[in-house]
Amino acid sequence: LGPKGGGYGGSHPKMKFAGYPVVELRVNGELLRFEQDNGSMQVGTSVWPCSLVLVKWLEHRLSLGDSDFDVLGKRCVELGAGCGVAGLGFALLGMNAFLTDMAPVMPALKRNVKRNVAATSLSSAGKPGCTAGKVKVSQLHWGNVKQMDALKPPFDFIIAADVVYLENIVEPLLYTMNALAGPFTVILLGYQIRSPEAHELFWRRCPEYFTATLVPHGDLHPDYAFEESDVYILKKKQQ
Repeated sequence: LGPKGGGYGGSHPKMKFAGYPVVELRVNGELLRFEQDNGSMQVGTSVWPCSLVLVKWLEHRLSLGDSDFDVLGKRCVELGAGCGVAGLGFALLGMNAFLTDMAPVMPALKRNVKRNVAATSLSSAGKPGCTAGKVKVSQLHWGNVKQMDALKPPFDFIIAADVVYLENIVEPLLYTMNALAGPFTVILLGYQIRSPEAHELFWRRCPEYFTATLVPHGDLHPDYAFEESDVYILKKKQQ
């Protein structure tokens, strides 16, 4: 099992943002703005396509009355949050979101979270009449048991986008996903091939932990159905 796809690029007009300092995404009628630093040495300071695809897919499904996803008030954690696109988007859709990443990415992540919370209904999370979820930021190195325990798993949802890009991070990623998941956790994975070696290893090892279902491209948001990006739904295998 594994997606088709290729490298970063493509011709979709909404995906041509690598050269822009700010990327905008409208979710639930509100505008999120993400400042990125494409010149840094950290992959997490840039906005990657699958995060947008993932958010707009879920928003699209909810707008169609998809009863498979009960998101209001649910707890989710984003792994490799980067600029915070997926986590903040999911929070606007009603989830209480923990956005996590490594220490070097924290300044960019916290900056984007602070500005977007202040500019949207996220600032009123928890108040009567507000459906937006609460947002928290936490440092997490994949495989760090102490940091994972501090997040108080299991979560209702685990979200991750464009996180399979190096072969040596596949095992820590799968270990972390498994540790944070319970028997009813839904894992939403935005996926695009970044490294053939990491791709092969991930999909060889993934079935040891999870079942995986590919979302049909026809179910993606029509404006964010990037041909090289896929969405997978993973569920933890019961031991």
